[in-house]
Amino acid sequence: MTYRKSKELLKIGICLIFFCIGCGNPETKDSDFSSFANTVPNDYLQLLHINKCCDNHEKNIVFHKTTMNKYRKPISCFFFAKDYYLQVYMVDSLFTGSLKNVIKESYSDTNMYFYTTYLTDNITDMSFNYKHTKPEVPKRIFININGIDTKTEQKDDTTACYYSRCTNFWIKYNPKEVSDVFGNLKNSTQSPISLEILFLKRKNKLFLLMLSGVNSSISLNKGVLQSIVE
Repeated sequence: MTYRKSKELLKIGICLIFFCIGCGNPETKDSDFSSFANTVPNDYLQLLHINKCCDNHEKNIVFHKTTMNKYRKPISCFFFAKDYYLQVYMVDSLFTGSLKNVIKESYSDTNMYFYTTYLTDNITDMSFNYKHTKPEVPKRIFININGIDTKTEQKDDTTACYYSRCTNFWIKYNPKEVSDVFGNLKNSTQSPISLEILFLKRKNKLFLLMLSGVNSSISLNKGVLQSIVE
């Protein structure tokens, strides 16, 4: 290869580098970042038996925020009885499977560091994270919960509810992919946090609800989350 040809190839390479930098990453555009709304989707209001936006004082539910994102359906958050934090999210609007057959549980400690961008909620002592990309269609659901007193409270065709004094958890729709949702203690020296996770199927719509204490000192009786949606 001659010196002149090497020099020309070097120029082309530099031009390509600057061209790629100028293109940018479509997943990091400002328009892709999350925004917040003071409203709650109607499906969530019906699920929580709230007639109008956005509180139910009879059940001690007080609206906090709804996170809007182009990649997934809204995530609405509430305070329940002051000491608890409730998150409501529609996983799928066309879910026809049986939760009894679709969900597979595991109970191991897991590394939470993934090379993917997540939407993070740090209101409580546990950090809750939702993948900042379009979720897969949940033909299968894999849930891993690491903690103390971890139990499956109920599992049938339309309901799957789990309780744990939790250290970390993750939810996947493909075992070979990164977690779609995961949570872990913000401080490794903290005590586990009381947590209930509920998958609920209503008229072919699949919801994910999570109820946790706002800090590790708050206990949570089993079955509270299901009582909210009854």
